[in-house]
Amino acid sequence: MTLEAIYYIGQTIAALAIVGSLIFVGNIEMLVTNQPADLTNKLGIL
Repeated sequence: MTLEAIYYIGQTIAALAIVGSLIFVGNIEMLVTNQPADLTNKLGIL
């Protein structure tokens, strides 16, 4: 395997890790943001 191939594999892994972390953080953010709304809906408060 050439050094260039190793470089491209590393870049691909890094890009996938960034996309995965953005999806994970986005899901956590949505859960935290929706908690007050869910509680409000359960209690029937406007």
